[in-house]
Amino acid sequence: LYSQAFATQWLAAECDMLLADLASAQRRLDDCLTHATTVLDRAKTYRLRATLRTLHSDYEGAITEALNGLTLLDIPLQRKPSQEQLTLAFSQVRTLIGTRQIADLVHLPRANDPSVEAAMELLSTLTSSFFVNDDIRLLHLAKMVELTLLHGTTPGSGYGFAWFGVMIAERYGEYVDGQAFAEL
Repeated sequence: LYSQAFATQWLAAECDMLLADLASAQRRLDDCLTHATTVLDRAKTYRLRATLRTLHSDYEGAITEALNGLTLLDIPLQRKPSQEQLTLAFSQVRTLIGTRQIADLVHLPRANDPSVEAAMELLSTLTSSFFVNDDIRLLHLAKMVELTLLHGTTPGSGYGFAWFGVMIAERYGEYVDGQAFAEL
């Protein structure tokens, strides 16, 4: 009974958002967060809360909501990462690709872990990071690519690959690889 009741309340909140009844959506999401009994349900709720904050142009709040959800899934990301942390994340992606061609990543299998899918959905809400002065925008994209390489593709993988390509071209001058990621 819990799963049906939670799903109904969560979907009603999503409908409220789609109907631009943002106050009702916030109340329902607060209720969902209070009553969620599983990590995945709490993470899912944080994803919608991040989206709601973005709709309010509260980008800092959206980032905080997404990071709260990611922490539940054991994926902590640091706000305002150092250049060293960014370079390490970029290097980690390079290591995971290994000798493969970037274009061959299109053949990765589909992810089948609900936690990975929830994490990728939360990371996708971090589009709000493009509107603040914080290099978490590159860090979250590197994490999306890393998760895709380790666990397979999700609907958010295309967003992660494309924007990671843009960021590495801009930050590291990796124009050829950046384009290859964007073309995935």
